[in-house]
Amino acid sequence: MQNMKTLLAAAVLAGTATSAAAAPITIDDFASNPFNATLGAEGASDSDTSTLANGIVRSILFERLANGGTVASGANSELSVSEGLLELANDSNVDSQLTLSYDIDSLFDTNGITGFDLLVNNVGTSGDSTVEALLNGTSLGIVTLGNGANGEISFSFSDAVAAGNPDTLEFVFNGSPSYDLLIGPITADVPEPGALGLMGLGLLGVAAASRRGRAA
Repeated sequence: MQNMKTLLAAAVLAGTATSAAAAPITIDDFASNPFNATLGAEGASDSDTSTLANGIVRSILFERLANGGTVASGANSELSVSEGLLELANDSNVDSQLTLSYDIDSLFDTNGITGFDLLVNNVGTSGDSTVEALLNGTSLGIVTLGNGANGEISFSFSDAVAAGNPDTLEFVFNGSPSYDLLIGPITADVPEPGALGLMGLGLLGVAAASRRGRAA
């Protein structure tokens, strides 16, 4: 009986020790595949598609929007991706939209992804901006950032939303004219290992040891 208690305690401790949260998976750290664009007229756009160091294919669509307001001659929308940061800047009364798309089918093949996080800073006092996340074309929600808002934004989803092939993740950034954004790493959340499942494996070991003891 004492041996059984010892094995059971070991199984519980093993399940507890290994149930710590797994490290998030980096989708885009903006450290490689630099891209720069300047849009000098309403209706102008620029795009880029490249394979990141982790094998994920990233597509960028940067569009300058018409807002009906007075815009000074030479005013621009600018986008820069380099050295671990994406920077979007609009001159006074200029509006734009940025769409980041990622082919993340390989992540769902090998990991139990439950959501996505990104760091966003709505720079200055130019107005609100919005971030919408979509998975396989289904919206995961829209977050509004007020002036000077700075922090991590999280989006979660159900298994039903994740169904589909290929698995395409999109982030759409928009806002009031003149808005500026700084965007940091985008990561995928990995669930904690199932403590109950691990404990179940431990208890199977206990049962096997018990049978061996009786057989002896």
